[in-house]
Amino acid sequence: MKMTLEEKIIGAILIDDNAYEKVCDILQLKQFKNPNMRRIYMSMHILKHRKGLIDVHRVAGLLSETGSLMGVGGLGYIAKLASEVSSSKDVEEWARCLVLDWEEQEELRRKYAGIELPRLDPQGDWVTVEEMRTILHKENEEFYKKLKCNGKKECKPEVGFNKSKWMPLEEAKKTSD
Repeated sequence: MKMTLEEKIIGAILIDDNAYEKVCDILQLKQFKNPNMRRIYMSMHILKHRKGLIDVHRVAGLLSETGSLMGVGGLGYIAKLASEVSSSKDVEEWARCLVLDWEEQEELRRKYAGIELPRLDPQGDWVTVEEMRTILHKENEEFYKKLKCNGKKECKPEVGFNKSKWMPLEEAKKTSD
């Protein structure tokens, strides 16, 4: 199973109770894109503030008490998260990467304020920064094709992509030199 950063962080905390202390000042709940990871992390936060240990069974127990266990994938999924991570030594680095990704997402959202940004699935997970760039690139490409070609199906638009924006092809060539 290829794990996301969020899953790695959760898995690391599940296998090493001290990993929570390493990331709790770095990560905020809102920085978890996946709502299930957010719920699991919140349960870890609650357990820690109750002066308890964090492990698979305690997290699953708290989620069960709140009626959320099956919604996050059940005990089997939580156990799998713990078993897929071999060590917690990189948990701080993973947390910092997650925060950086979240900050890039927020920057894109501010940049394109007022534009409804696409979501990938019914749970509302965000698109990644790279996927957002691809989506915006395709939308810009289509827009300029229509603009330059006046709706004709086959033509080559005279625009180029340089330094993260569309511009007239001649200008793009000049700035790339």
